[in-house]
Amino acid sequence: MKGRAEMLCSRERCLIEADMLEVANKEAGSKPAGSPTADSPGHGGGHRGRPARWTAANYTEFWGRSLEDGVSLRLGTLNPSDVVLHMNPLRHTLDPPNLPASFDARTVWPGALSPVQDQGWCGASWALSTAAVASDRYAIMSLGRETPRLAAQHLLDCNNRKQHGCNGGHLDRAWYFTRKFGLVPESCYPWTGREDKCHVPKKATLDTARCPLRSATSRKAKTELYRMGPAYRLAGEADIMREIIRSGPVQATMRVYQDLFSYQSGVYEHMPMAETARTGFHSVRIVGWGEEAGVKYWIAANSWGEWWGERGFFRIRRGVNECEIENLVLAAWAHTHVRRDLDNTITM
Repeated sequence: MKGRAEMLCSRERCLIEADMLEVANKEAGSKPAGSPTADSPGHGGGHRGRPARWTAANYTEFWGRSLEDGVSLRLGTLNPSDVVLHMNPLRHTLDPPNLPASFDARTVWPGALSPVQDQGWCGASWALSTAAVASDRYAIMSLGRETPRLAAQHLLDCNNRKQHGCNGGHLDRAWYFTRKFGLVPESCYPWTGREDKCHVPKKATLDTARCPLRSATSRKAKTELYRMGPAYRLAGEADIMREIIRSGPVQATMRVYQDLFSYQSGVYEHMPMAETARTGFHSVRIVGWGEEAGVKYWIAANSWGEWWGERGFFRIRRGVNECEIENLVLAAWAHTHVRRDLDNTITM
């Protein structure tokens, strides 16, 4: 398999490399989490000299693909502007200080969260993560009365001002579009994994739009445009946790190292040997957190399909800014028709 993969992507660095798989799986099974490991240049198990706590897989979807393919076409979140990076973060100063050791939005709000999608070879995590977080928050903040699955394709095709479609986009511009124009449901504008012309008018005064899907019962049938409030930034670990408990999943930007493409299960942290290769930025949904063998982690939803990772999800070290995942975390309120009691928080 090693020879075949190298032959298929012989001109560039392969997306999945056999030696990286071997190191990840060997060290994941050789020592318990938290055990010390000897330093060896280029072959350390985990970040800062700790052994890997996760296993790797050689996914057929990535066979023969170059690392350049993965970074360019499987990620797609562009570096935020200085204005975004200097946003004053929201702090939950009035919330109770005690937080549960574990929390999973999938079980707390069963059926409310959007399913994991596969972005395909289209660098548009900016669109999929925005639409998914907005969908989740509509369901949760409306107390289950409004459960749209909002269309990432609507964002991909129509949010084109200073955006680059399948070649990447900015999260702040995606949230601004969602706030100003709204999104139609996924059933009306399904994901194709490629850019097309915009099929929905961009008018801030519209509350509804014609469903662009040709196979719809009636081409003239109208659908609601679902809008979000302004995006806000969260300050740190505790505030991210409180925000998820209060209003649902949040959006996080992270640096992706080569070894993440081969992640299969466990608590991820990148290997030092992956630091020599090209990296890129990606955006994901954080849906909860937990702790395993004394190691704290976030639970996050990726957009590479359910065949990847833990049925499309992954766990990543929490509280240490692994892969810069705690640098830029965003959320927004859904403009639901349901008046929500702000004191109606979950009892732990």
